[in-house]
Amino acid sequence: VSAPVARAQVLTDWQSRTLASNGTASSTHGVAVAPDGAVYACVSDDLYVSIPFLGAVPRAMLVRFDPAGAIVWSREASLHPIFAHANVEAGNGFVYASGAQPGNGVLRKYSSSGTLAWQATQPVSFTQRIFNSRPIVLADEGALVSTFSWDFALQAENVLRRYSASGALLWTTPLYSGTPYEGLGAFAVGANGDILVLGTIAGNVVVSRLGSGGAQLWSDSFTVGLQPYRFQAGAFLRQADVSISGGALNDYALAAHDALGNRLWTREVSRGVGFALTSDDRIIVASADGTGPSGADVFLTRVDGAGNVAAPVRWIRPGDQTVLSIRAGDAGEVIVVGREGANAFVATFDAQLQAVWSTTTTPPLGVTDTASHASRSSSGRLAIGGQSSGGGSLALVAAFDATASPDGYCSAKLNSLGCEPALVFSGLSSASSTSGFTLSATRVLNQVNGLYFYGVNGASSTPFQGGTMCVAPPRLRAPLSNSGGSPGPSSDCSGVLSIDVNAFASGAFGGTPLPQLTTPGVRVNWQCWSRDANSSFGTNLSNAVTYVVLP
Repeated sequence: VSAPVARAQVLTDWQSRTLASNGTASSTHGVAVAPDGAVYACVSDDLYVSIPFLGAVPRAMLVRFDPAGAIVWSREASLHPIFAHANVEAGNGFVYASGAQPGNGVLRKYSSSGTLAWQATQPVSFTQRIFNSRPIVLADEGALVSTFSWDFALQAENVLRRYSASGALLWTTPLYSGTPYEGLGAFAVGANGDILVLGTIAGNVVVSRLGSGGAQLWSDSFTVGLQPYRFQAGAFLRQADVSISGGALNDYALAAHDALGNRLWTREVSRGVGFALTSDDRIIVASADGTGPSGADVFLTRVDGAGNVAAPVRWIRPGDQTVLSIRAGDAGEVIVVGREGANAFVATFDAQLQAVWSTTTTPPLGVTDTASHASRSSSGRLAIGGQSSGGGSLALVAAFDATASPDGYCSAKLNSLGCEPALVFSGLSSASSTSGFTLSATRVLNQVNGLYFYGVNGASSTPFQGGTMCVAPPRLRAPLSNSGGSPGPSSDCSGVLSIDVNAFASGAFGGTPLPQLTTPGVRVNWQCWSRDANSSFGTNLSNAVTYVVLP
């Protein structure tokens, strides 16, 4: 299945490339966009710091950019004799940077103005190489970070630490220490605070689950196929207490575990590089394959929670493509970044894995851009990070205005069966089209009636019928429809309530649609309401989606 060429829907705000003056490799290790739209990046610095007995030591810097791409401030993030590697994650008014310094790891918390709030060091047993993972910002604005260290005799250790928002060390959990050892891949946090930890020992995948207090609940060591996969990504399904983990070598492997650590299934996807778990619990594996007429194309493969693998969707582009990263959005979409010819590319694919927009950087002549990181904020700002090469190595950071692209927000109300409806989109809003932009509320009760609220006066977060009303007044209603799904009389969450917004806006469904639905540039908000006899108020609510009407 091939996906069509995307329609442009984003604007490039700025592109930044920094060439290390000493000729060493320079790159962007991580990029983060805060809720207020501030862009942060951890980049290799072009300066070396002289340390007694160690000589010149490379470092990485945490950099904040202004809306025009100028550097507002930079702060030290990592300093290490072998290599300087740092990671970044942003919150509301603050940013975390994790890295290393001689003898230990270090986690720093800065305010958005660059003031150091606190820093915490992580002692290690082996100092030849020290790597701190990307920190995860928790609901209380504290952080989780793992420190991996090893020596040239292949001895290694990994330690996971939990910090409060004020920098207090709450707990420490050693993980996977020993030899031979290949390292911790990543970790993920579930809605209940449990932590999924991924690693590799002697070619075997190791998946562990910890409670929110750091105690290990279970661990599983296994192999997938004939390859020594390195698992480096994890997530928790929203609708079931199931963890999904994955990693790559020549292909991509996935594994699912239940809450007790029982392995439910493993799968392999050809030439995959990463996976993303969408807001409606679809597992999307991104890959590139070189069999296209113009070279390698992007492939996206859907895997459901039961491990069923669908046929891949192919995105054919004129240039040869390399896929390096995939992440999920909040309305069923996924964002893919990599390289297309000499340009870095970023593209968004909707719930049907159709490309709804894409854009590329424009490097100078003789320079090749590659994007390996992406971050998007709730304000619609999107940033990518990576490397530029040509006459030296450059740290690449670029920012884009993606506010017109559909995005999810707000919280759904759990229905009487414990399912959380998820509102996703496919296609694009268009003032001149009479079809082709569908909103679908998935995980709705089967065989119930429902409708959509919509408005053009922004978002809301108001208590409503035991849930949250996400559309600001004045609100209007679209026509009533039925969710379908499994036939009665038994109830499940197989129902879906869909509406083609372009068709409704053009009058195809009757009623009196707002004229603004066909006015380019107008921002619209939608939320699904449905019947649920056994829930409070006898109703249920999805999350919400917002977008800007395109021509």
